[in-house]
Amino acid sequence: MMKELYTETSQYRNWRFSKAKLQETRENNHTLAVERVKKKLLEELILQKQTLDASSAYSDQTESVDSSSEIEYLTLEDELALCNFYETRIPLMANHFPKEVIENKFTDKVKVNIIAQRYLLNDTSHTVSFDHFDKNSVTCLFLAAKVEHSFVAIEEFTKVFEFPKETIFELEIVVSQSLRYEYAVHHPYLASFGLFLDMQAKEKEA
Repeated sequence: MMKELYTETSQYRNWRFSKAKLQETRENNHTLAVERVKKKLLEELILQKQTLDASSAYSDQTESVDSSSEIEYLTLEDELALCNFYETRIPLMANHFPKEVIENKFTDKVKVNIIAQRYLLNDTSHTVSFDHFDKNSVTCLFLAAKVEHSFVAIEEFTKVFEFPKETIFELEIVVSQSLRYEYAVHHPYLASFGLFLDMQAKEKEA
């Protein structure tokens, strides 16, 4: 019965990967991200050249603009290492909150990490800056608290991290789009927690 219930979840349908499929997904997203960055840089270079060409006084700078197009992009291995680093920051983010919030609200840090991993699978480090991901980490915490039905007021986030609540609301859409608006996370520790609750119930009966 439980197996049939799990097969109806969004995690079963869209967030299960074989090792080969996960590698393929990462490679495809990496290629798309590099192409997006190249396109943006090309647009910027064209704009710079148009500005520089408008004045002969800047002719020496034109060569530097041309040479800037020779950029060494992150490899897939570099990107994975950077994503792993980003993920280590999430528990540190949660630790900025008061002790009672950490102990009573952010009880499932595994869920926060998985939400962040899903986000980074689609929005790669080529398109997510360090500052951007720090803000998105806060957004992942905000979403995870909602998923856990552990209400943490938006004012708590703005007080701790000192940026406007509008930023979190805007990034909530960005992260949610990467998650395909699928927030449910089923990880092994949920079953362990259920077993722990059953053991407590049995102990009370005894």
